[in-house]
Amino acid sequence: MQGKCNHILMKIFYCSRTSGIIHLFPHSNKSRDEFEEQFGKGMGPLILARTDSLAINGFEEAVQRMLAFREVGCDMTFLEAPQTVEQMQEYCRIVSGPKLANMLEYGSTPILRPEELKTMGYTMAGVYKDYYLCDI
Repeated sequence: MQGKCNHILMKIFYCSRTSGIIHLFPHSNKSRDEFEEQFGKGMGPLILARTDSLAINGFEEAVQRMLAFREVGCDMTFLEAPQTVEQMQEYCRIVSGPKLANMLEYGSTPILRPEELKTMGYTMAGVYKDYYLCDI
């Protein structure tokens, strides 16, 4: 069963909500290899793994999914909606590799300064404020 975020046409990873098994679709590595063959090593697509299981299954389950994503070869992980700075720190301590922090005004993730995120272990951050989302 795929997650609820279905606005992406081709998902490379999916996680069975019942078994917890994480699958890597065979075409994802093939696509990366073909791209790197044409444009050079390290130029393939970035594979970002995201989970929103923290809200439903808790922190430990969400971290286990992130570890499994890294194990099967994803490049970057994104733990959706950590509730505290301590959860953010623990996630960065346990899970290797680049990480994305997503901070929304009025969201559940604490909004931290870039220096704090970098010290913690995050390598990319999305920060959204209401005035960025207004019509132009």
